[in-house]
Amino acid sequence: MSAQSKQAISDFKKRLAAFKRRKFTPYGHSNRYAVELAQALQGLEGAEDDPNGAITALLAFFTADQIILNQCDDSNGSIGDVFRTNAAELFVRFATKCDDKQWILEQLLPLLSNEPFDFRCMLFEHMATFMPEPIMRQAVTRLWELFELNGCNDLSSFIFALEYLAWQLKDPALLIEVISCKNATRRTGHDLPVAYIIDIALLYFQCDDLANARSWIERIPVTESFKKTERDTLMAAIYSKLGDTEALTQTMWRMYRADRGLSSLNQLIAVVGESEREGIVAQAIAEIMRGKEFEGEDAHYLFELGRIDDVERYIVNHAKNIEGDFYWILLNLIDDLKPHNKPLATSVMYRSLLDSILARAKSVTYHHGVSYLKKLENLSPTIDDWQGLPDHAAYFAALQAQHKQKSSFWRQYQGK
Repeated sequence: MSAQSKQAISDFKKRLAAFKRRKFTPYGHSNRYAVELAQALQGLEGAEDDPNGAITALLAFFTADQIILNQCDDSNGSIGDVFRTNAAELFVRFATKCDDKQWILEQLLPLLSNEPFDFRCMLFEHMATFMPEPIMRQAVTRLWELFELNGCNDLSSFIFALEYLAWQLKDPALLIEVISCKNATRRTGHDLPVAYIIDIALLYFQCDDLANARSWIERIPVTESFKKTERDTLMAAIYSKLGDTEALTQTMWRMYRADRGLSSLNQLIAVVGESEREGIVAQAIAEIMRGKEFEGEDAHYLFELGRIDDVERYIVNHAKNIEGDFYWILLNLIDDLKPHNKPLATSVMYRSLLDSILARAKSVTYHHGVSYLKKLENLSPTIDDWQGLPDHAAYFAALQAQHKQKSSFWRQYQGK
């Protein structure tokens, strides 16, 4: 061990002792405290030729996690992130350099407890990068023993450590057993939550066990809305690899209908063929135009398709039911329309924004409403055909009549 390594470890231990004696750190100072912790860990990087000593120091840091966290307000998670990232990554770095892998395992296991998930079990998250499989398998056996010995808390650190190992070992059977424990039952199958079923199917897929991957993912009804994107994406990958064109086509159609967009359209076309594009697009536009409610996603899809005239028609046709409360959607659409000279559609959206502001009667937002009204005045002379909508003069008169009591707004409009 070099003098530099010895000094780095000694300095880190002194700083850790000081952290443990530290008075309470309020929320406003938590970011600064996180920086101090990260800097202390950075100093430990100097112990390059003493990985065992550095690992021992890091494990002492993780052992102090509750002391450190109980002495601060970590509402923003910045201090916890030091454990999750800085300390965990540094541990992996030194563990990779350490030749005695069995010694590392013996140091790690006593750190875990039957308490709910904590930072210590994260030291198992990247074990495959520094630990050979036989010792990882030994870790699995030992963790199950500790889990049973400590009273089988379904959310214990042992369980989360085992879950990390299941993914790294590509062991679906282990993952199923772990998930069954997390689900507070030893049963498997339909009684498991959707997210767990997707995880199991995904691990089977990663192991190239397509039969079991399909069997598990198809336990989720296609009518289930929770995590439907994750489910269908995995289904599509499985069916594609299996060469099941019929099932893949059904899945891609379902994904396209659930989230119409250029990306999902192109994915569908890749399966059904380019010759189908025109018909699929025409059908989608017809469905969008028939819709009774205005949907910002549908307007955006029309933009993606380059159907600007259809965007204008869609907005004007839905002028009466565009909700100005969703201002972020309308402002984005207005920005998208700027290069295309569509003053009527733009005016429709500005009217919706202004109507929403005046309906809510919050004077703090009146300056936005004044800005929108000025924009409407500027757009009005450029509109030749109002397509059945009130022209600006009629709209302005109705606005004055309906909101004549909102003197604060009208004073701002008049520049007073």
